[in-house]
Amino acid sequence: MTRRKSQKSSFQTITGIAESKAQIDRIRRLDEERRAEFIAALVEEKKAAHANTSKDQRGKPGGEINSDNPTQSIASDNDDAKATYALLMKFWQSPLGGSLDHHKLAHSPHFSKLTKYVANQARVYNNTEPAQNLVRLFERTQLFEPVFRWLCDSAGLGATLTHEAHVKFCVQEPKGDICQVFPDYLARYAGDIRDVFRPRETGSTDLLDSPLLVSGSYGSGKRR
Repeated sequence: MTRRKSQKSSFQTITGIAESKAQIDRIRRLDEERRAEFIAALVEEKKAAHANTSKDQRGKPGGEINSDNPTQSIASDNDDAKATYALLMKFWQSPLGGSLDHHKLAHSPHFSKLTKYVANQARVYNNTEPAQNLVRLFERTQLFEPVFRWLCDSAGLGATLTHEAHVKFCVQEPKGDICQVFPDYLARYAGDIRDVFRPRETGSTDLLDSPLLVSGSYGSGKRR
C-alpha cells in the first residue's frame, strides 16, 4: 500500500513538473510573440514620426529647400558659392594649382555664382580679401581684365597695386543689388594685369635737369 502511494505521488510530481514546463514554454513563446509584435509596432511608429518630421521641415531653415521661398534659395546658393570658393583656393594653393584651366573656370556657371559671392563679401561686409584672391588667379591671363572690371563695377571697388605688384581693393561706392552680368564682361574685355595697370608715360626731360642725376656729378651745378 505504501509503495502504491509512493508511486502515485511520484507520478503526480512528474506530471506536475511536465505541466509546469509546458506552461513555461507556452509563456515564453507568448512573450516572444508579444515582444516581436511590440518591436514591429515601435519600428513603424518611428518611421511614421520621421516621415512627419521631414514633411514639417520642408520649407523651413535647416530643412529641405523650398523652391517657393526665394530667400532660402539665395541662402543655399550663397553657401554653395562659399564652399566653391574655399575649394578653389585650396586647389590653387596646392601643387596642382599650376594645372588650373582658367578659361573653363571663368566660363563655367559656377564661376558666375562665385563672383557674386565675392562681390557681396566686399559690398556687405567690407571684406575685399576674397576679391583680391580671385583676381590674383588671373593676373597672367587675358581673363584678368574682365574679372577685375566686373568686381570694380559690381561692388564699387577701387584698386591699387601693392609693392609685390598684386591688386589691393578698397570699397568706394557700396551699391544695391548687383545688376552687372559677368559673361558680358568676358565678351567685352581681355587683358592681363600689365594691360590694366600700365606704367605711366613720362615726357622727355633734359638729362641735366633730371632728378635722377646723382649729386656732385658733371652738370649738377646751377645752369647759366
